[in-house]
Formats: sequence, C-alpha cells, structure tokens
Amino acid sequence: MQYRQLCRKEPRPPLWFGRGGYGSSLSWLGARPRLQAAGFLAVAALAWGGIEWKKNADLTAARQSFRKEAARSAEQVRDQLSSSLSQIALGLKTIARLPGVRRLSKPGQEMGEDSNQATEELYHSLGATVGLSELYIVPVDMQPDKVDPLSAKYGAPLKSFDDRIVGKTAGSKVRQRDSDEVAEVETYEYRAMRHQLDWFVKKYPTEAQVQKLVYPIQYSREVITCDNSNYSSEHPDNWTRSGIVVSVPYYGLDGRLQGCVSGVILTSQLIQALPTPEYGVINSETGFQESFRESGPFRKALSEGRGDRPDDSLVYSQILPVRVAGAMSPWWLWVGRRDTGFTTRPDVVAANQFHWVAGLMVALVSLITVSFIGFASSSRKKLEEVNKGLEREIVTRTSDLVHARKMQAVGELAAGVAHEINTPVQFIGDNLRFLETVSERYTRILERMAGALEDATTDSLQPADAKMVLADAHRMRLGEMLHEVPEAVQESLDGIRRISEIVKAMRDFAHPGVTGRVMANLNQIIESSTIVARHEWKSVADVRMDLLPSLPMVPCNPGEVGQVIVNLVVNSAHAIKERVGNTNEKGLIEIRSAMGGDHVAITITDNGNGIPEDLREKVFEQFFTTKGVGVGTGMGLAITRNVVERHGGTIEFSSVLGKGTEFTIALPVSVPLELGESDPLEDAA
Repeated sequence: MQYRQLCRKEPRPPLWFGRGGYGSSLSWLGARPRLQAAGFLAVAALAWGGIEWKKNADLTAARQSFRKEAARSAEQVRDQLSSSLSQIALGLKTIARLPGVRRLSKPGQEMGEDSNQATEELYHSLGATVGLSELYIVPVDMQPDKVDPLSAKYGAPLKSFDDRIVGKTAGSKVRQRDSDEVAEVETYEYRAMRHQLDWFVKKYPTEAQVQKLVYPIQYSREVITCDNSNYSSEHPDNWTRSGIVVSVPYYGLDGRLQGCVSGVILTSQLIQALPTPEYGVINSETGFQESFRESGPFRKALSEGRGDRPDDSLVYSQILPVRVAGAMSPWWLWVGRRDTGFTTRPDVVAANQFHWVAGLMVALVSLITVSFIGFASSSRKKLEEVNKGLEREIVTRTSDLVHARKMQAVGELAAGVAHEINTPVQFIGDNLRFLETVSERYTRILERMAGALEDATTDSLQPADAKMVLADAHRMRLGEMLHEVPEAVQESLDGIRRISEIVKAMRDFAHPGVTGRVMANLNQIIESSTIVARHEWKSVADVRMDLLPSLPMVPCNPGEVGQVIVNLVVNSAHAIKERVGNTNEKGLIEIRSAMGGDHVAITITDNGNGIPEDLREKVFEQFFTTKGVGVGTGMGLAITRNVVERHGGTIEFSSVLGKGTEFTIALPVSVPLELGESDPLEDAA
C-alpha cells in the first residue's frame, strides 16, 4: 500500500536530460527555445533512423549474399561427398555381379582369373580415388565369433583384398613383422559384416527383391578397422584407424543370397571431401557424426547435443541430404559457417563503419546543440534539487517498506511461537487439574482411614466401617488414578521441557544486546532458527539436519544470520506446501553445514515445486514474489542476499522444476572487521 501511495503522489517533471535521461532541458526552457530544441531533436531522430535503416538494409543484403555463396560452396562439397560414396557403392555392386564372385559360396573356391583380376583392379581404383582400405567377399554363413568345427578357425571372409594397407603404420611405408608390430584388429569389421548379412537375409534373401539393379547398400557404425596406415604405436589414437564398413549383397547364379561384398574406408579418408571444420558428415541411423579433429562449429554443435540440426546462432547453417542410390541409411552434410567469415566481409565492415561514424556525428551535434540550450537555463539547478528530493523520498519509502517487512516477519514468528507454546501449556493444565482431583480424593480417603485407625486403637472399629472405607476408595477409582499419576507427571515434564526449548531458541534467535559481529556457533544458530520457524514447516515437511560437529566459530551478527536461516526455511516450507496441497503427504527440508577452504557452507534443500527458469534471475529483486496476496512481500530474499554479502559471503541456488530447490550460503571464517565492531543491518536492501 505504501508503494502504491508513493506512485500516486504528484508527478515529477519529465527527466530527458542529465541524470533523468536525454532531453530534460526542454521542460524548463521558454516556449521559443523549447520549440527550437524539440525541432532539432526531431531532425536528429529522423537522421538516426535513416542511418539505422541503411545499416540494416546493407547488412541484410550482405547476409543474403553470404548465404548464397555459402550455399553454393556447401552444394559443391555435398556433391563431392555424394560422388565418393556413390563410387564406393558402384564399385562394390560391380564386383558383386562378376560371374566368378556369384559362384563363390564356400572357402577354397576360386573366382576365376578374370573375375579375380577385375576385382583387384576395382579395389586399387577405389583405393586411389576415394581411399578404400580393404575389400572382402563374405559368405552368408560367416560367424566371426564362432569356431568352424571343420577348419578349427573363427569365421572369416572368403576373399580379402588388403595389400594397400597390410604391414603399414604411420611413419613408415612398410612395417617389418617383428615383435613390435601393431596388431591388425579385424574382429570389429567382421562383426559389422555379420550384422549387415543378417539384415540382407531378412530383407533381400533373393535377387528378385532387387529392383532395377539398385542393390541395397548397408553402412555400419564407426568401428576400429585393421587399417593401421595412419596409426602410430608411439602415439596410439584409435580414431586414426576408425572407419565404416560398406556392404552390398551378392547372389548366386540361382538368385539366392550368397553373401556380401564389403569395403572398408577410414573416417579420415571419408572426411577428406570436407574443406574445413565448419562441415560435418552425419548418418543418423548408424550414429556416424564426424569432421576434422580440430575445433569448429560442427564439433561445438556436437558437444552441445545439436549435431542433428542446423545452428541457428550462425549466420549460415544448413543440413544437406547426400544422395547415394540404394543407400539404406541416409547421409547428410552439416554446414555451419563461422560468423567471422560474414563480419569480415568488405561490405559488412563498410556498413558498420558508416553506421558508427554517421551515428557519432549525429550524436555529437545533438549533444552540443542541446547542451548549449540547456546550459542557457538558470532553473536547471532547481530542477536537480527537486529530483534529488524525490529520489531521497523514494529511498525513504523503500526503507519503510523493508522495515514493515521485518515487523511483519517478527509478528508472524511471535504468533507461531505463541501457538507452539500454547499446545504444551494446555496439556500441562489438564494434567494439573487431574492431579488436583486425585489429591482431593486421596485426602478424603486418608481422612477416613485415619479415623478408622483411631477406632482400631480403641477396639471400637467395626468391620462394616472398614468395608465402607474400601468401598469409597473403589468408588473414587483411586487404584486406576494411582496408575495414571506417573504418566500425567511425565507428560507435564515433557511439556515444560518443550516450552523451555522454544524459549531458549527464541532467546538464541533474538541475541539481545548484540549489534555487531561476534564469534558465533552457526550450528546453534541453525538449530534455534529452525525451532523458531517450526510452525511454518511442521505440518507440511520433515526437517533433517546434517551439521558438521567440528564446524569452527564464525564472526557474524547472530541475529541477522538467524533471520537468513528463517527466511530460507520458511520459503522451503511454502514451496513444499504448494506441491503437496491438502494431501497428507509430507515433504523434506535438509539443512547441512560443512567446511570448504576458508569458508563455512550452509545448504538448505527442499523437494518443493522448484523455481521456473524464466523467474530465476528475479528471485533476489525487491518486491518480486510468486506467492499469493498476504503470503509474501518480495523482500525476504532481497534482505537475505544483502545480509550475506555484507558478511563477506555469497549465496547461490540451483533449482529443478517439479523436484525442488537448493540454496547454498558461504560465509568466511575470518573477516577484516574486528570482533564486536558495529555493523547494523541496513534498512534498504
């Protein structure tokens, strides 16, 4: 209400110049100078708008030109990559249709001299043009992980063509086969071929399924190959021998599937079609995502999990399909040109330079002209004094609001503590009234028994009198009450202990007489503050504490730090209440203290609703709250951060929507202020 009343006060003069903003001189000039200044500023604004329009138009044209050029370059790279993949596919299909290959079905069979020579020539041709490393003719029943009972060997291809790579490693053309040789790992290739054969058996068991000689092409995921030509045993890096297996089926003369013709190409060879790290090759079905090893836009996109879509933050980024006839898994070319290629273009540089030079000239002329007119007014000083007075009034009103928030918090705590004390006081009163009743009845029966004993001493006691005393004792339930008395006493003692704990917590929380920093036990402050705020959390959450026993004493203002703990615990309780609603479910608030270097850390975690991402930057702002009317004023966290920062500490938080929030306070173990030095809490956050 105070803030709204403040906003309804007399409007302040418009501040368009000096402290208030641009152009304040117009409000206090005479009519003619004011019109002159307004006319000049209008012309300056139009000039600035024209400069902005020209800059945007020039940059738009430059951006369109850059994108067209980048798209043409990307299409050329795409076509080259498509050509390389298509050459491999065409070569493998050609080999698969050779008569000698179609007759192969079991180990030991020969292809025939013509087919063998044709295969050798195609292998070396593909190796020279697209970098094919190995070529295999694989039977349909090859089992690389099982031992053939006839040959006592693991399953292997029928024919292998790999003389381009056998015995070669990085740094030498031919490696001597000695004890230091690098092992050529073929297992991963064979397993990939087995996986592809299973697919061919399922989808293309006969040649009749092949339409118009468009043989299906299968690509494997990226595997370690036996091509060690780029691999160094001194600097081992499996990426240098990683590659993919490309396979097409081959059929017997009867049209039945006999196996597949497989080629192996290194990743480093496949990406040779890429000109820079701004490009990447993708096969989404096999998980292949590769580019140069150097950092670039594509590697950055992969690290951020965006390798499957263009980077919208770049001026030009696109994903182009790479066409390969018969490919069962599509290939894509990822392109993301660095923005430096755009910003350094001559037309972009010229547009920016014109914008800044022309804008600076307009600004300087405007500043000089308006300043001249402004300094001609003798009332400027008076206006500034009015502005200062209004600003002081705003600060005063803001301080009043903060103080009101503090008083509200004290009132809420007092009401809660009164409620906490009232419960044990009620059952203590009930127990005392019960004990009063027991005492009265025992007094009466004892008086009767005393009379009976006196009669017994004079031999005048009659059996009927004794029976009457016993009947009265039974009627007054003295035996039952005798058993209930200890329980009533114990309940009363527990209630007194509970009241004592609450009073002690309030005394510790208030810290009367402490206005500066003293050496304080943070664990004790946490426990006292949690008890003080118990009325807020007891019905919606359980509190679990994990406090470090060896936590050192910390120089602080105990009352201020206690208020910080209360604010955070109350916020956690409100967040949990929003999540559980009127159900019987209870949330959990965890409070931990720990030592980290030269700071003590206090962590308060809840499993409430969490804070929406779009509101997290505002939580420490004054008057910002997501709570309903009458529940929050938006000052609690603002005051909390102010207190922590004035203690030389920090406060941070993390939150997951729907799961909860965690606040962490770090306070230094030592501060430059001397112990006991006055450091009162500022009213304005």
